[in-house]
Amino acid sequence: MPSGLAPAVQFFKPSPGPRSTQMTATSNSAQTLQEAFALHQANRLDEAEPLYRSLLETNPREFNVLHLLGLVCYQTGRIDEADQLMSQALRLEPRDASALSNHGLVLLRLGKADAAVRRLAEAIAIDPDARSSRANYASALNAAGRADEACEVAHRLTVEFPDFAEAFCALGQAQYLLGRHEEAAANFKHALSLANANVDTLAGLTACLFALGQPEEARNYAAQLQALAPNSLPALLLRAREFEEAKDFENALTTLDAALEFNAHSAELQIARCKLLGKLERAQEALDAADAAIAIAPGDAEAIFVRGLSLEAMLDFSGALREYQRVIEIDPRNADAHWNEGYCQLMLGQLSEGFKNYEWRWQAPSLKKKPRAFSTPLWLGQFPLAGKTILLYPEQGFGDTFLFLRYVDEVRSKGADVILEVQPGVGALLRSSYPPDHLFETGEPLPAFDAHCPYPSLPLACGTRESTIPTKIPYLFSEPARVTRWHAALGEKKGLRIGVAWSGNRSHVNDLNRSLTFEAFAHAFRADDELVCLQDEIREEDLHGLSLSRQIRVFDKAIKDFGDTAALIELVDIVVTVDTAVAHLAAAMGKPTWILLDTIADWRWQRDRTDSPWYSSVKLYRQSVPKRWKEVLESVKHDLDAFRPKRRGLLGLFSRR
Repeated sequence: MPSGLAPAVQFFKPSPGPRSTQMTATSNSAQTLQEAFALHQANRLDEAEPLYRSLLETNPREFNVLHLLGLVCYQTGRIDEADQLMSQALRLEPRDASALSNHGLVLLRLGKADAAVRRLAEAIAIDPDARSSRANYASALNAAGRADEACEVAHRLTVEFPDFAEAFCALGQAQYLLGRHEEAAANFKHALSLANANVDTLAGLTACLFALGQPEEARNYAAQLQALAPNSLPALLLRAREFEEAKDFENALTTLDAALEFNAHSAELQIARCKLLGKLERAQEALDAADAAIAIAPGDAEAIFVRGLSLEAMLDFSGALREYQRVIEIDPRNADAHWNEGYCQLMLGQLSEGFKNYEWRWQAPSLKKKPRAFSTPLWLGQFPLAGKTILLYPEQGFGDTFLFLRYVDEVRSKGADVILEVQPGVGALLRSSYPPDHLFETGEPLPAFDAHCPYPSLPLACGTRESTIPTKIPYLFSEPARVTRWHAALGEKKGLRIGVAWSGNRSHVNDLNRSLTFEAFAHAFRADDELVCLQDEIREEDLHGLSLSRQIRVFDKAIKDFGDTAALIELVDIVVTVDTAVAHLAAAMGKPTWILLDTIADWRWQRDRTDSPWYSSVKLYRQSVPKRWKEVLESVKHDLDAFRPKRRGLLGLFSRR
């Protein structure tokens, strides 16, 4: 729901009626009530409140005063007191439509959406023509996750009352929740044209425009919202968002924490705090915020979803999986929940189920992935390939291409003619293994084909379980001519020759956690080890450490493509690397490959394993504490001593007398 869309309260002229509790004091009490009400309508709440309270001292069971004082508390953010006062009023007059409607708003602010829906339904049953109650009912349905119903209610209101701004605002809310952002934006704009700008419509329109990828126009309405109500929840949420976009996470969190003082019952605020605390890597606090959101709104799918994210950050993948499955029970089409469910299943080694859910990546809003447009069908194993030509192509990074090329022979075994597309820089590596007329780099014209499949979808298409992973290793090979050339450049080995990569692509989402500096990485090796750099990118912060090292050979400018990298891998005894494409290439070549993993390791390496079902020559070294590589490097150093060939000492050259 767009941030802080608070429906409008219902005012009424307080006068004793057949169902009202008569005021027992003098006519002065009635005059005081009328004076307080006039101040209330003029929004002079700080003047109206003491008058209401003085009347309540005289008669603590006066329905009008209890209701109106509750309304003041609601409007000033004291929601618990508002609930108490309005509940007392309704015990005196349980069929007052205005009080029922306003109490519905209070319940909505308390996060009790289902109770709010029931309250507002009672109000409408008593007064079906009260359009404000019907608009508030639509907003409550939205908050209860019943946007389809809300859309119907609000649409009927717009037809009956084409000049009623609140109806168009409620319709915009529902359409926003249904993902119909263009329609929602149009209705919010129409609401603004019918009435003066208010928090509801400005917040909703701003949210829609951000969702539509129109940030400049969104910021224009956000500025209006900030000017109109700088301390409202929507304004504070937007301010926090601005800090977050500037990577100023601490100030963003300070803003959200300040908003808690007046919005203690906002599940939306706690959800926003949970997400931000996650970015600050304060996982336990993020989990606490998610739990607070769920306590306010037990059935809120987003609150449960962010609880799953928090558990995932704490490496509790089983717990996170349960939360995502709860979300799916509430919202079966929630693509982010399905994708995260698949991620956890893959991490836990549940490959068959995991790869099915991994296909939701194309629909998950958080990933913003778009499939390539082909006129031929996507093949996921659902039809025979005999006699057909299929295009296999990259979707993600180089590592995935190397990992999933193992499936080419399996696809061929189904009778298909296979065309391979690979990223620029990979083609040279594969030309000795695949027919040149069936191998293309991205951007080159492709021949005709009958079906297509991206590499990461091949495990699903081939029905992969751990026991059926294609394990023929090696399946990637170096080019003999390049090996000869690089052998000449390296010369003869003098000791243990180790291929190394300590950092990957800076743009990788997890680069901050997975990459090391060379200076730190070098502690895993002995002074007489010969290190061969397999990276084609050297970072500025590593230049000084590399200049001081006499044991490493760096060829970054001479490595033109992965064909050169493969040739260097062929010439080393072992590869020690962080989680980059080098790890997958070396392992696919069958080279002993030791991979250093941070605590937030990729699903391809699963959880808690030291081996890999994908590669027989891989050994995994995992951090036990985030950002602490010392123990990992010490383990590598210890194991290299065992791996290093035993050489005879000098005494062995002399015979005993």
